[in-house]
Amino acid sequence: PFDQERNIHFVDGAGFNRAVYGTNFLRTMKVRAQEQLDKFCDGDVCTTEFDYEMGMKATTIAEFENAFIAKVYGFADNVDYYQQTSCIYFLDGIAVPTLVVNAADDPFFDPDFFPLG
Repeated sequence: PFDQERNIHFVDGAGFNRAVYGTNFLRTMKVRAQEQLDKFCDGDVCTTEFDYEMGMKATTIAEFENAFIAKVYGFADNVDYYQQTSCIYFLDGIAVPTLVVNAADDPFFDPDFFPLG
């Protein structure tokens, strides 16, 4: 994604995207977190590897990413995760001609934001 911090609002915001995409994606993320808990933490819900309770109570992807993704991968929080993994900050460093393709109607992205003209 170009700018995950900007785009998370399109998935988590009220409306169709959250109801259809965000809710289903969040459900699959919680299943995956449970699998990780069972596999790597012996099912211990009190693990310090991530905030299991907060992750399972999350009602948005941003909340889940703050509780699980950021903790597991060593980011300070979900915003730090978004900033360090968004390609918008690295596009200027590409030394060869590059074609970036993104659907204008992709529900995970801000439809008004295309960083390149």
